[in-house]
Amino acid sequence: MAKRIPLYPRRDYAKKLAKEFLIKSKVKALPINPFAICKQHGFVIRSVKETEDIIHEIDPFDVRENPDCDAKTYLTSKGRYVIVYDDAVFSQGRIIWTIAHEIGHIVLKHLTQFEQTEIHKGLTDKENEVLEKEADAFASEFLAPAEVLLSCKCVKKKMIIKLCGLSDEAAFYRKEYLKNYQPDYKYERLDKEIYKQFFNFIHNKDFFVNLHYKICPVCKNYLLSTKERFCRICGNQVTSRTLMKGIIYNDGPEMGKQKRTFVCPKCLRHRGSKSGSNCSHCGTSLINRCSNPSCKKTHIGSSRYCYECGKPNSFLLNGIVPDWKVSQKNLEEQKNAKHALEQDKETGRIFDEWNYLLNFIKKEGEFFIYNALKNSIAKIDYDTLSIYSGSDDVRKWIKDERFTIYIMKLLKEKLGVEVLEVLSLKLNPHGKICLET
Repeated sequence: MAKRIPLYPRRDYAKKLAKEFLIKSKVKALPINPFAICKQHGFVIRSVKETEDIIHEIDPFDVRENPDCDAKTYLTSKGRYVIVYDDAVFSQGRIIWTIAHEIGHIVLKHLTQFEQTEIHKGLTDKENEVLEKEADAFASEFLAPAEVLLSCKCVKKKMIIKLCGLSDEAAFYRKEYLKNYQPDYKYERLDKEIYKQFFNFIHNKDFFVNLHYKICPVCKNYLLSTKERFCRICGNQVTSRTLMKGIIYNDGPEMGKQKRTFVCPKCLRHRGSKSGSNCSHCGTSLINRCSNPSCKKTHIGSSRYCYECGKPNSFLLNGIVPDWKVSQKNLEEQKNAKHALEQDKETGRIFDEWNYLLNFIKKEGEFFIYNALKNSIAKIDYDTLSIYSGSDDVRKWIKDERFTIYIMKLLKEKLGVEVLEVLSLKLNPHGKICLET
């Protein structure tokens, strides 16, 4: 039975369905390609030019007759959704928004729940405005999920445009929304699931590529600010250039808001005092400070050199972070290993949720285990989890039943994944994947 069109836009309802659709579509990175989403869900999408070539008429669906309408969606007699969009629109961001907006109409069931919406017959201006605002609310949450943007610290208009592909106007409204954003308890389960899907994108800082940061020509580190006079990784004076993709040096200790490490980088114990500058157990400095006495600027954990004066930082001098060339070699080896693991189908698929699980190990205070596992790669094949790691400790732990039971328990509790065994993987001299006995 057809429903009556609501008197006011159901923005919360639209937001909820956008989150659910994001999860259902298994989206794991930004920007989202709405054309690919349409293909994934079986929605037919045609430009006005394509329809003209098929039907041999000028604008056969009258998409361009209304200057405020960039697309129309129809439900065919065979139950298929067809989106016809105006490909003459100059702004790519506007086209992306338009397609997401039309997907919103479909997901919100505007074409099936309200009989007035059948090819827009019988809709008053007020009713049409309600449904349009609901579709806009859907598109905004779907293309620029708040939890992801906040986790990436991408809240400025320019960053939102680059990361989400939105138009200037849409990015402005999203920026204003994020200013006063407060997580809503009723979306907690959905937000956790979205965060899990995007965890690698956020944790591995893959979004740096989309933001088009400049890159150090020596070590290919991303330069995050125009204030950086020296590269924070290799110490060379900044003569930056823009590349498609640089290297993310993410191997330093994690820092809190006061630029102190959560865990002592030497003894791996949780810091004893929230305000202390040194570990209460071994005395190691918890602050990565510039070695220049006249500077003493504090830095993030992976920073080897002061970006202001170019002098080495304390974490590099104390051996807490290695020389950047060592890190670059390790990252290249890890990249090659991951490629080999992806190509090998006999040991299953890459377990994308692995880093998300490791985050729980860290939260539980198992810093020794987390520190050893953080650069590992996992694969899953039905009821078997296989772990590839360069750490001797990890290879020994996998042979220990207590460790494997701990991992299996976490997998079931945190991810709902049941495995019966945990195995160790290695690369043989020929670069092939094999089980370690």
